[in-house]
Amino acid sequence: MDITPKSWSELDTDNPIDLLHRTKLVTERNLIAMIKLEKGCVVKLHHHESEQTSILVSGRGVWWVGPEAKEVEMVAGQMIHFPSNYPHGITATEDCVMIDVVSPNAPMGVDSQKK
Repeated sequence: MDITPKSWSELDTDNPIDLLHRTKLVTERNLIAMIKLEKGCVVKLHHHESEQTSILVSGRGVWWVGPEAKEVEMVAGQMIHFPSNYPHGITATEDCVMIDVVSPNAPMGVDSQKK
């Protein structure tokens, strides 16, 4: 087991959909991702078995949440939690940096929306 500090720059980055770049750390039980969304990026409404907590580090976005796709605006410094199988999606209204914690680790919503 390698118990040493890691830097985001040491991890692989991918681009699963247009305007979104993701760097992931996958552990036995969690997936922690730094997500950079460019203004105009749309992550379609989706759900997954894992719980997800999203922390908006910078920027601004509008989430659609729940079966009714209610709009919820989120600004830097805020966080939001989605229980298992709870529908959610986001549009970046500004360039954003977000940290997502998915537990247990599993594919993220953008993985089903690949380019």
